[in-house]
Amino acid sequence: MAKSNSKGADEKKGKEKKDKKEKKEKKEKGLRPPKTSMQPPRGVSVDLEIKPPQQISPEEALKKFGPCHVEAQQAKTAILLLPSPETHVVLESLNCLQKFCKKRDENKRMFIEMGGLIEARKLIFSDNLVIQRFAMKLIAVTSTFHEAVVQLRDLDLASDFISLAALEDDVVVEYATFALSSLAMLYTGRLQIVQNTGVPLFIHLLSHTDPDIQKNSAETIWRLLEEPLNIDLITTKGSVEPIVKLVNSEYPALQIVAISILEKIAARDPGVQVLDGIEAMHPLGEKLALPEYGDLHRVILKTLINMCMNQSARLKIVPLVPVAARVLDTTPDSIAQVHALGLLGILSSVPPVATGLVDFGMCKRLIKILSGDSETDMKETAALLLFTYF
Repeated sequence: MAKSNSKGADEKKGKEKKDKKEKKEKKEKGLRPPKTSMQPPRGVSVDLEIKPPQQISPEEALKKFGPCHVEAQQAKTAILLLPSPETHVVLESLNCLQKFCKKRDENKRMFIEMGGLIEARKLIFSDNLVIQRFAMKLIAVTSTFHEAVVQLRDLDLASDFISLAALEDDVVVEYATFALSSLAMLYTGRLQIVQNTGVPLFIHLLSHTDPDIQKNSAETIWRLLEEPLNIDLITTKGSVEPIVKLVNSEYPALQIVAISILEKIAARDPGVQVLDGIEAMHPLGEKLALPEYGDLHRVILKTLINMCMNQSARLKIVPLVPVAARVLDTTPDSIAQVHALGLLGILSSVPPVATGLVDFGMCKRLIKILSGDSETDMKETAALLLFTYF
């Protein structure tokens, strides 16, 4: 029995020894692929390389770190962030500040007192177009406040705004022209614009495709003409024609501003001569004949009165006598009625017109105005017309 157990143990050891020998031979013959050539685990690239960590100097490590979200709740904080070298920080600050200034004039005043306008000024020539747009928008929003306009004048920003208004980006041009329009409300602001040769640019922008840019440019020209000497700057055919074209604009705001400019141009003889030469009375007469343009009638009539100071222009306006008489009867605007009477009175200096008005029953109408409850200006004009021509 003992021999049988010993024999079994020897066979087992021999078998294990044989298996080890076979495994060793297979390994040496290459029957088993090495571990390095085995398929990588799923999802791991074969070409995966482990790169050594990049060496960064301590100075560079201090400059950059993960995103830091700062929630600014005060305008002063946003102003302090404007000089930041990070674009998103500057844009977020500009956006918050323009919303802050839009709310009320008191906010605009605080923004100016905290030096916000000076900081925003530094960004209007930024290499980043979006920052440039936001900065110019912020300045345009604050320019509706008188103290802001005064500071813009003191900073002598007219030349900078004119340079920006000459760019091709419509957004920047719109806000630059808006700021210039606000600046033109001051006498010294108008002087700065004229000295920086801004008038030719505004005349050019009247033909722009953007109606907001057209409106800003037209309003700036109208304010510049508050100074009579500036009228001579646009008494050329090339300057007046774009203004006359705006009379037929599809936008009522542009129509009223354009006609108001023509009224000022017609106050000086060189301007009347240009208007007469391009026959500006025709588009004005067309608008005067339409009741739906009643809001334009008082300005049109005043412009025609100014033009009548020129003999040649007066004769061309004579065909508008029936239109002016109709406006006198139909308009509810008392100022338009006074201007209509004034125009009829001037045109009555032409003998055929005076005769026609008498046949039309103008004398009876004038007497009715004098005996009625009309306003004082209306009665004075009617009395002068009745005494002078009838």
